[in-house]
Amino acid sequence: MKLKDIILINFIGLALLPGCDTDKKGKTKDEKAIPPKVVAWLTLSESDANNQRLLAGVVTAAEHTQLSFQAQGQVQTIHVKVGETFQKGQVLATLDKTNYRLQLQRTKAQLNTAIAQRNQAQTEVRRRQHLVKSKAVSKSQLDAFRLQLTSAQQSINAAKAQVELAQKQLKDTDLIAPFSGTVTAKLAEVAQLVSPKVPIFLAEAEQTPEVAFSIPENMSRQITTDQLVTVTLAALPNLVLEGKITEISSQAQLGAFPAKLTLNKPPKAIKAGMTAEIHFDFHQISNGQNTGFHIPPSALGADENNKHFVYRIVKKDNQLQLANVPVTVISLSGNDVLIQGDLSTSDKLVRSGLGFLHPEQAVLLMGEGTKQINP
Repeated sequence: MKLKDIILINFIGLALLPGCDTDKKGKTKDEKAIPPKVVAWLTLSESDANNQRLLAGVVTAAEHTQLSFQAQGQVQTIHVKVGETFQKGQVLATLDKTNYRLQLQRTKAQLNTAIAQRNQAQTEVRRRQHLVKSKAVSKSQLDAFRLQLTSAQQSINAAKAQVELAQKQLKDTDLIAPFSGTVTAKLAEVAQLVSPKVPIFLAEAEQTPEVAFSIPENMSRQITTDQLVTVTLAALPNLVLEGKITEISSQAQLGAFPAKLTLNKPPKAIKAGMTAEIHFDFHQISNGQNTGFHIPPSALGADENNKHFVYRIVKKDNQLQLANVPVTVISLSGNDVLIQGDLSTSDKLVRSGLGFLHPEQAVLLMGEGTKQINP
């Protein structure tokens, strides 16, 4: 190769060197020249913070049960109607007593017969005792009559048990209220044949009503027994009551923990089956710390592992950049998503277009031009 050709090649190489100039971070001038992406944005505020939650519940009776006869027979009378109150010991319904009265008379007659046989056996034993002394009869004959006396006494005991049973069965033809309460349903009619333990009424006791509700898994750590809450009823919109949580199940059902609360001084207008709303103020429970923020669905992203995140807009190296913040979705309803994460009020988030962005990307705020945030 000639010397002039070598000089020409070196000259061309030197001419190309400025085009590959890089900075200390390894970025080319072309890469540094990429303009910031303009993004739609929003600012988290106190109004977005979710310090209150609302759960739905149903008013239930503290004690409710099925009332039934302990005897079999035909319903003769029903003394209460649905919605009526009753007192403990009150007769609510009766069965036809005819057969049970006859059974009681029969067992009493059997008892009288057994008593007569016992008395006869006693007389014979006393008579044989005198004859044995005079040696008119043998001792073995006396022992035989003593056995008859013992058998007669056992017959009396059995007859007494039958009389007591017949008396109980006759008493069981009356359905007696085991507590004071209200009839919520009537399941039998007059002249209907019923069997023991077949429900005749559904009733609830006159006790402070409860509210049954379910606690979502994501709220379970924030709710405890003895916690005070506010309760409202759809049927009584002007009524606001205080409630106290009394039960929380340790086993979740379909992603929620069954729970109950009692109402403080509830009026008589409250009935079982009414829809209730339980209001939780987590601002007080969490000492003022926000427990979540509401954002539009377009501000929420998901990575390849289906982990949710948002892009927070932060100032770094004298420019605005995107920071990936992992979040947990608490609930999704229409155009509103409730999230929890390392977020604070006044944080600025990307509102939409997350699929075209990446962490640490330089951005400009739409409508703000080249203004910086948090100078």
